[in-house]
This record gives sequence, structure tokens and C-alpha cells, in this order.
Amino acid sequence: RRTTQETTLLTPEALVALDFLRTWQWGAIFVRVNWLVILYWTLSVGVAKITIVFLSWLNEELATIPLIWVCVIFFFIGYTMFLLPPVPGIPVYVTSGIIIAAQARPIKEVGGYVGGIVIAIVLSFILKIAAVCGQYSIGYFMGKSVKVQQLVMVDKVVTRAIEKIL
Repeated sequence: RRTTQETTLLTPEALVALDFLRTWQWGAIFVRVNWLVILYWTLSVGVAKITIVFLSWLNEELATIPLIWVCVIFFFIGYTMFLLPPVPGIPVYVTSGIIIAAQARPIKEVGGYVGGIVIAIVLSFILKIAAVCGQYSIGYFMGKSVKVQQLVMVDKVVTRAIEKIL
């Protein structure tokens, strides 16, 4: 090992990077970061709360409708919600169990409450599989668009590397 005459704690490359960072407008950067945090919070926490409120309202509205129509209506609403990226899936599953089990409780032909839970599980499974197929179809057909390929930057090295890794 040899000794160095440097009096700084940083390498020359780190000093260049530090000089570059000193030219940034940090106030504007922090304002933009705050807006991104607000957007993130709105999409992650706010949409989750709105989803729960919406599904609670839906539960009240479907209370007087026959079970078969409740299943059909809930399927289409759940399908739409699963296609929206910021909507969490767990409230959809929980609401399915609450709504369908409550509707099936007085109907002995379907097994009452337990039969309603089984129907909710099967409906939720079919709903999730249908939504995954819907998302795949959207991605498949949008992936053929040249504009979408340019937006995703499929020709860049980073995208090719991710493709190789995955």
C-alpha cells in the first residue's frame, strides 16, 4: 500500500458528483417530492378508504335484490375495480363474503350462510381470474402499439436487461 497526499475524505469522482449536486435547485426539488408524496398518499391510502366506503354503500344498496342478481352485479363491479391499479383487492374479497353470505343466509337451498360463503369464494376466484385475463388482454393489445413501445422504451438497454432477468 502506498500513502496518499490527498487531504479530502472523498475520491475525485465523488468530488465531481458533489460539485454537480451543489448546482441543483434543492427547494424546487423538495417541493416536487412533496407533491409526489401527496399523490402517492392519495392513491395508496385515499383510494383504499374510498374503496371501502364505496363497497359499504354497495352492500346497503344490494340488500333487497335477489341473490343471483347480487352475484351478477357484484361480478361486474368487482371486475371493474380489479382493473383499476390503485384499488386494493382485499376489500373486494371481504365485501364479496359480506354481501353474498348475508344475501344467502335466509335461502336454505344454497346452504344458508355457509353456502353463501362458498358462493362468495368461488365468485371471487372466478372474478380474479377474469380480471387477470382482462389485464393481460389490455397489456397484450396495447403492447402491439408502437406509441406504447416508445413510451416503455423497449429498445433501451435497461428494458432489455430487465427482460433478460425476468
